[in-house]
Amino acid sequence: WSTGDGPPEEGEKQDNSQKSVLFLEKPKGGSISVGQNITFIAKVEAQDLLRKPTVKWFKGKWMDLASKAGKHLQLKETFERQTKIYTFEMQIIKAKENYAGNYRCEVTYKDKVDSCSFDLEIHETSSAPSIDIRSAFKRSGEGQEDAGELDFSGLLKHPPKIHLDGLGDDNTVTVVAGTKLRLEIPVSGEPTPKIMWSRGDKWLMDPASRIRAENYPDSSCLVIDSAERDDSGVYRIMLKNEAGEDTAHINIKVVDIPDPPEAPNVVDVGEDWCIMTWEPPAYDGGSPILGYYIERKKKQSSRWMRLNFDLIKETTFEPKKMIEGVAYEVRVFAVNAIGTSKPSMPSKPFVPLAVTSPPTCLAVDSVTDTTVTMKWRPPDQIGAAGLDGYIIEYCFEGSPQAPTTEGKGDSSIQEKDSEEADGGQTQNEEKTAKPCLSAEVYDGEFLEATYDLEAEQWIVANPDLTDKTKFTITGLPTGSKIFVRVKAVNAAGPSEPRLHPQPILVKEVIEPPKIRLPRHLKQTYIRRVGEAVNLVVPFQGRPRPKVSWKKNGAHVDKNQINIRNSENDSIIFIRKAERSHSGKYDMKVKVENLMDRATIEIQIVDRPGPPQVVNIVDVWGENAALEWKPPVDDGNANITGYTIQKADKKSMEWFTVIEHYHRTSATITELVIGNEYYFRIFAENMCGLSDNATMTKESAVIAKDGKVYKNPVYEDFDFTEAPLFTQPLVNTYAVSGYNATLNCSVRGNPKPKITWMKNKIIIMNDPRYRMFGNQGVCTLELRKPSPFDGGTYTCRAVNQLGEAEVECKLEVRGGVSFFRLLMQGVPPHIIDSYMQEVQAGKPEEK
Repeated sequence: WSTGDGPPEEGEKQDNSQKSVLFLEKPKGGSISVGQNITFIAKVEAQDLLRKPTVKWFKGKWMDLASKAGKHLQLKETFERQTKIYTFEMQIIKAKENYAGNYRCEVTYKDKVDSCSFDLEIHETSSAPSIDIRSAFKRSGEGQEDAGELDFSGLLKHPPKIHLDGLGDDNTVTVVAGTKLRLEIPVSGEPTPKIMWSRGDKWLMDPASRIRAENYPDSSCLVIDSAERDDSGVYRIMLKNEAGEDTAHINIKVVDIPDPPEAPNVVDVGEDWCIMTWEPPAYDGGSPILGYYIERKKKQSSRWMRLNFDLIKETTFEPKKMIEGVAYEVRVFAVNAIGTSKPSMPSKPFVPLAVTSPPTCLAVDSVTDTTVTMKWRPPDQIGAAGLDGYIIEYCFEGSPQAPTTEGKGDSSIQEKDSEEADGGQTQNEEKTAKPCLSAEVYDGEFLEATYDLEAEQWIVANPDLTDKTKFTITGLPTGSKIFVRVKAVNAAGPSEPRLHPQPILVKEVIEPPKIRLPRHLKQTYIRRVGEAVNLVVPFQGRPRPKVSWKKNGAHVDKNQINIRNSENDSIIFIRKAERSHSGKYDMKVKVENLMDRATIEIQIVDRPGPPQVVNIVDVWGENAALEWKPPVDDGNANITGYTIQKADKKSMEWFTVIEHYHRTSATITELVIGNEYYFRIFAENMCGLSDNATMTKESAVIAKDGKVYKNPVYEDFDFTEAPLFTQPLVNTYAVSGYNATLNCSVRGNPKPKITWMKNKIIIMNDPRYRMFGNQGVCTLELRKPSPFDGGTYTCRAVNQLGEAEVECKLEVRGGVSFFRLLMQGVPPHIIDSYMQEVQAGKPEEK
């Protein structure tokens, strides 16, 4: 860390004058001499923080100093509870010249980040080592006569020396990619040695290159501008002069953020979660991977959301709280000591889906000697994945030696070897299992059952999914017992199985036949000619009953009437009904020697024919009397009436004078004197009027000199009446707290006005009472009366012709005992006597 990064560019330096988000006190730059100590302090106020903030110290742009703590660097933190202030300290001990540079302190809390940069300057000490220059001088031929000449050879020739004391044992220098490295190596030697740098077989000779050497009399600098990943390696420095040479190897390690991991794989999904895995990045940036960050987004969105704020050490993660049925993508960031990598490529889109709940109401529908038919209902919870179908599985109960279950216990399941010879081939199959059935029984019914069976011991009855809620398992050996379970399947997979609580015996049980004739067929079934007849008659019975039909005692002609029989019903279908299809149809359902019968009467109706003969019996004044006979063909339905029309002989335009007439004689009135009329009559039944009408052969002439008929004069009847109560009020007992009603009935014309009174006081605008009347019945409803509501109630009816009153007494009894005795049928006077005795405290002993 002593070399670190070069000073940041001007654009990278932060303006510390801006308002701080988290810092209460920011660290300030300083200047010291080599070998001295210095402490930088940062303070953060924790008044509004729920947990301790995270503080990191950096040198340059990326180098995290947390891993460099040791002899020359110490990091401390304290917390003052009274002031609620965190204090973070970075102490540099016995500073060296290469510790100088730009430093940065960064504090983070949740989504808040605050950063501060400061500089450290290191000065060399002014004192220099003393040199006794006289020791470097000596006289030649000392002790001889010519002594006195000076010899400088010992002063001017020293072998070159490379000083690597500050680099450590392995001579490794770490630099962050993208920053500038300026590595200064002290050298010595007389005369001044020649300094050369090389990397591999290449000498660093170009002074304008990005990687270059800068040589000085007492040192040499290796400069790398904007260090790159490929700059890592071993660099050699060589010194050479007349006195000798020296060589050293320096390992330059360029660290960087790691490469992004490969796109993650989603290996499993659930209702609102998934499980994702990924591989570590191919290049860790020269620094160990500390962990990973995970992000996700909806496929149609561009907004990524961070899922973890603490690094994940493993290469698997389980995102949660997703919306079922919505497509998502996830991606991964790798993190080392230098920083965070670029994001990985997004995963393939995936949709959180959940399996359905188990099917419900699994039950046996029918059993034959070789088949079992099961039925069930769809799951209660299906979810966004929908429902694709069902899987039906079964297994055999087992060998005779295995204990029987009878709905609870253990049994073994074994399917005996079966051999089938076909063209010389033999197939042997053997499957053995030991199921364990456990169930809870409540009121004789199984609530839940589970089987301890391995998956391969269950036989799939339907290779393809079925979307029906009913399925027949075929090919079963007669007399065997099977367990059955059903699974619901959707895009997320199969659900938990729904298990039938008991083993099923594969043997058809004889069930007596029973015809369940619909209610509308228990009476005559009527249809019009030309309409379709479609009758469904359900029945039951096992094995499948034999069904036969007869019409009026003879077998049904299948060319005219279509009959279709199934296991559960029989259908009679006539596309266009004719009157010949009318009659009694006898249905017979037979199972072996057991039989059931039912009769259906079908009536096909049509319009009737016209009346037989219409005669004019008499003509007088403005009237004409007609008589006729009913039609020969009534259309297979009762004649409901006749329609009579008249026509003037001059115009022969027909006008209806009477409709829906029930008799076979009628008098036509208000005919015009002097005109001559013809009459015709239509017959009518439930299908309508007859197609034709029968007309009179003769005409009726209305003579002018006929007798004048005077209509009698009737006086209007007077319907007015004074009020009269036809049903009086009755003395009533009421229970306190329960609604009570008083009823009476009155008649009168004009309609009388009704007034209710209690103790001769008119009841008005009192919410405890509700008064209403309908068809002369007057009702007063008391809402939850109390004993104080008892008294004499009066109903008064008044109109222009007079008034009338009725009254009754209402007694309100309190307590549940009175109500219970009244509901048990005890007469009110006995209850009253008993209640008085209870209140007096002296009940008679019975």
